[in-house]
Amino acid sequence: MARPLDQVQSTLWAIQQALRLRDDQLRAFLKQHPYCLRYTPERVSQTLHTIAELLAVPVTSDEVQKVVMGCSERLFTQDSAKLSQLVSFFCEKFGGGQRAATAALKRDIYLVSAETMKARAAELKTMLGWTNDELDQRVTTNPVILTQNPSTVASNMQKLQAHSFSSTQAVNVFASSPSIAGYDWSSSANKEKLTYLRHVLQLSQAELTSRPVMLSTSLARRIGPRSEFLYACKGISPDTTLADSRLLSYVVALSDAKFAARFNNLSASLPLVYDDQFKRHWQQRWSFLVCEMGLSYADICACRILLQTSLLNTLAPRWHFLILLETAESEFKAADHLTALATLSDEHFAQAFSSASMGLVYDQNFMLSARGNLCRFSE
Repeated sequence: MARPLDQVQSTLWAIQQALRLRDDQLRAFLKQHPYCLRYTPERVSQTLHTIAELLAVPVTSDEVQKVVMGCSERLFTQDSAKLSQLVSFFCEKFGGGQRAATAALKRDIYLVSAETMKARAAELKTMLGWTNDELDQRVTTNPVILTQNPSTVASNMQKLQAHSFSSTQAVNVFASSPSIAGYDWSSSANKEKLTYLRHVLQLSQAELTSRPVMLSTSLARRIGPRSEFLYACKGISPDTTLADSRLLSYVVALSDAKFAARFNNLSASLPLVYDDQFKRHWQQRWSFLVCEMGLSYADICACRILLQTSLLNTLAPRWHFLILLETAESEFKAADHLTALATLSDEHFAQAFSSASMGLVYDQNFMLSARGNLCRFSE
């Protein structure tokens, strides 16, 4: 049921006063926690004061604001007394003090009962062969593991082993990065990530096991765009791996802002800017190469320049043209001309592939027509 406007405004006022937020900070707060407007000013204020008590800092401190902004939108759905009870239990059971309280709040541990926490911790200890100290250290660092049903963790371990990880390697991966326990390794997205790590970044099984952060990082939002950006801006040859160039750690390390500050515009001949647009374009090109063109990872690695080629202006229109040629001429194979897609000028591409006898001419009219069929892309 919708609350009256004056009651909603009272809740807003309580939040702003409790945390001493500027108007722009309040807007960011509401974007992260829209459900807080369902509740009374007293309830919301009590939740904020409870968090401050758990962190042992004043409610007006930057630390409270930082932690709250790092929590999920479910934070205010929990009664403050229950919130305090469960986070306090977590810290007392596994140790860790303020750091553990912060992690517990950010990972929704307050949604798990004390009895469930104890039961799951005991099962995980047995399953992963941890000592009591190892259990405490892993759980306080990654409380999210206690939000997972142990049967789900066991199932995900089996699914990871299906990708050539031994039982020992799977346990080591989960022990080093417990959040991975929640990943379904039979999903298409995770299968694609593993294939990319092995065949594009050429990571060995030992490297994947020793670098579990690679397995927990998004392919589309970080691994793919960053690895391609590093190949381009550092001028790395296609037959050299990022591990060989000692740049592999940057694929997952650093925030986007710090990564951009370090690597943007390193090459005067090829100025590049790592931003949301670059990431979006990489995602679109990668999808086009794999899904539309049906290229294998080996094909893409052998012709990496395709990932640096404009999809709308060059790659898609030219590929569409080559497919038309392949349809009209049985001996012609579009996949035999991948380099031409990216390296020839429009004039030279037209000279090489236009066929007046078949009524196929690569010109401005054709390119405009082809682009009109690609409205789902927006380079």
